[in-house]
Amino acid sequence: MVRMKRVHYFAIMVLGLSGATERLSPLLAQEAEAAQEAEVEIRPERRARDEVRIGSDFHLPVGKRSKDTTVVLGSAVIDGTVDGDLVVVLGNATVNGKVNGELVVVAGSANLGSEADVRNNCVVVAGKLDRDPAARIGGDVVALASGSGLPGFVGPMFAWLKNGPLLARPMAPKVPWSWAVAAIVLAFYCLLALLFRRPLQAGVEAVETRPLGSLMAGFLVFLLIVPVLILLAISVVGTVLIPFLLCGLVFAFFLGKAAVYQFVGFQMSSSLRSTTALSLLALLIGAAIFLLLYLIPFLGFFVWGLVTIWGIGAVTLASFRSFRRNKPATQAPATVTFNPPQQTVQTANPPVIASVGASPVASAGAPLASAPSAAISYALAGFWIRLLAMLLDFILVGGVLAVLRAQKLFLFVWLVYHVGFWIWKSMTIGDIIVGIKCVRTDGQPMNVAASIIRALASVFSAMAFGLGFFWAGWDRQKQSWHDKIAGTYMVKVPKGASLV
Repeated sequence: MVRMKRVHYFAIMVLGLSGATERLSPLLAQEAEAAQEAEVEIRPERRARDEVRIGSDFHLPVGKRSKDTTVVLGSAVIDGTVDGDLVVVLGNATVNGKVNGELVVVAGSANLGSEADVRNNCVVVAGKLDRDPAARIGGDVVALASGSGLPGFVGPMFAWLKNGPLLARPMAPKVPWSWAVAAIVLAFYCLLALLFRRPLQAGVEAVETRPLGSLMAGFLVFLLIVPVLILLAISVVGTVLIPFLLCGLVFAFFLGKAAVYQFVGFQMSSSLRSTTALSLLALLIGAAIFLLLYLIPFLGFFVWGLVTIWGIGAVTLASFRSFRRNKPATQAPATVTFNPPQQTVQTANPPVIASVGASPVASAGAPLASAPSAAISYALAGFWIRLLAMLLDFILVGGVLAVLRAQKLFLFVWLVYHVGFWIWKSMTIGDIIVGIKCVRTDGQPMNVAASIIRALASVFSAMAFGLGFFWAGWDRQKQSWHDKIAGTYMVKVPKGASLV
């Protein structure tokens, strides 16, 4: 283009000397103007590109062009030309220029000025359309679920989403109605504290006495809730229990958060525990502290999630404690006792007979080989200590395979690792660290057959959404499904006994 203009100027200079400038100058001037207009039209097209905005506004000035333009949780002002489609979700679109494609607005308003030119369809979903009579729409106008009341709802919700969740925090300090909702929820917590005083105290006690256990119990509830709902939905009878389970989960959500808030408030002063009014004050203090944390970007959502999981776990543990207190007093303790038969001749490894829940004859701390003629009782290993041992084994095996870049062999190596250590020592490295071991129900060490059966049965426990592993948490004999299949127990190794 520049070269063409130079040639024309050179021709003008040459012809001007010969007296022909007056005849050619109008023609050359028209060509120059056309070249400049073409240059103006071409340059913006070269710079045009797709535009995507999430959580921010977009403005296309006069004389600028863009291709497909998408704005989510923000507003779009178009004074230039959009060569593709313009889509605005949870925001408003103001068009005073051209849209060569379609205009789509979801949960917002579309404002078309007098210079607006939409070459294709104009679609507004859950919003409203304000159109100047001079605005041009080349296609159809489609309005779905639009009404005068919806934009009033969408605007505040959009403001909360933009200033709250998009900044990874549940509270939006610039949105007034979010403070009103927080005040209502806080009043609801106080009502729960008055109506359910004893359950709330039990939840606070669980947070105080078993903080880590409460947190792990909360994670367990979130891991199991979906599989349990699926299992209940599959069964015909279980569908009746789904509404009750969901209501219980909602109740645990609010009561658990109130328990955590009150626990933090109690840390300010022990005198707050004396009366109901002071307990409510402790609840308000704790809620105010966490509310300030909810205002911090990124940290707000993390703290909110942590408090939710911690509170639900505390309520769950408190419920189990209440259930255990209401059990009959004659229930057997969680121990396993191995009794050797009455024989006059002692052998190197005399056979033993196991009984679960029997009263211990010897002390729980006595080693298995210290008194072959006397009964020895061992405490059964619970779910949490077994879970800790499994996590340690997982870190060990997974770390070694990661170094060797053989992660695809994890399942095979995992089974071989357990079978080998059970045959050799009746315990894995994780078991050695936490002080537990695997024994058969007859009191004998693990052999090849029992180890292989237990390893394969553990795959079945894992396939049932892990329910077979969690079974040890509430089984009276502390046995998982693979323990019951293989005929084994996980017991705590007495103090002073050799672990290696």
